[in-house]
Amino acid sequence: MVPSPQHPPAPHPGPQYPAPHYPEQQYPPQQPGAHGSVATTNPQELEPRPPRRRRKPPRWLVWLGKKVLAWLIAFLLLAIAATWAYNHFFGDSGAGQTTEEYAEHGGGTYRTNELLSDEPYEAVRQVYDAIAQTDPETGGPLVPQACGRFAERTQQTFAENLGHADCREAVRALHEEVTHVNDYAESIFTRGYLPTSEQERIDSCSFTISGGPALGVFVVEKQDHAGQWLITGHEPGPENCPAPPAPQPSN
Repeated sequence: MVPSPQHPPAPHPGPQYPAPHYPEQQYPPQQPGAHGSVATTNPQELEPRPPRRRRKPPRWLVWLGKKVLAWLIAFLLLAIAATWAYNHFFGDSGAGQTTEEYAEHGGGTYRTNELLSDEPYEAVRQVYDAIAQTDPETGGPLVPQACGRFAERTQQTFAENLGHADCREAVRALHEEVTHVNDYAESIFTRGYLPTSEQERIDSCSFTISGGPALGVFVVEKQDHAGQWLITGHEPGPENCPAPPAPQPSN
């Protein structure tokens, strides 16, 4: 039979060969990327990296830092020492006492600290000086420095001899009578005395008292500690000392 031109004959199949087989290729594991996509990781990135060593600062910088720190510590210690010294000698006594308590107890620590004068006439001069001067913080006289030169029992005697209730009141009232600070503060000056002396009697009227009232007679005794002199007695005297007698003409 002749095939119809509308239906061409089926092709004759050729020889059949098996499909080629290739070995499976190994790929490194894949990790998701930043946006969910799969990213290939470099195997070298999985190896641990050695820690990065910190660079040491230069030696000059370390030396400068130590010097600055040492100066700061020294300044701090100096400030603490200065504050303690001011409070110890001019403000609080160091035991939580007020100025009035300090004055009432005669300074309180002269037996263990060198707070008093090592010269008898200077001990009396310091009383005049403390009465004359003005404390910039209180606007009044230096009460502790004046009353602290007396033994405790002598403070009351001093006040009563000058017509006042206590030493604090006496110092404040006497301060109001000062008319010239420097002259009054320097009214008493050092005179000679025996090196073996243990007690001196110092009469204000044996000096020229100017710029304020005379303060009578002081009895000053040398103490065992550090050779300090403490006022242990007081006698009343005239407020205005009589003028010294005129020198007699020589024959």
